[in-house]
Amino acid sequence: MSAMYQKTIKLSMKSMTETSSGKLISLINGDLFGIEIGMSFAPLVVAAPLVNLVAYVFIASKIGILSTLIPFGCWIIIIMI
Repeated sequence: MSAMYQKTIKLSMKSMTETSSGKLISLINGDLFGIEIGMSFAPLVVAAPLVNLVAYVFIASKIGILSTLIPFGCWIIIIMI
């Protein structure tokens, strides 16, 4: 709500009078929806490295540490990119 209010305040008086309130709310709602979708993925971004590390530990325990270092190294490089 604060973001929607701040965005409305920044509009000029001319643009507020030329644009209908429904269109204005629709535009602001679209921006806020994008933020909401981005925030829904935040827990996945935090949990993904932990899940990958646990998977690599299980793989290393079954097939050996040397066979696990190559995919782990590729994963680290992809994260850095």
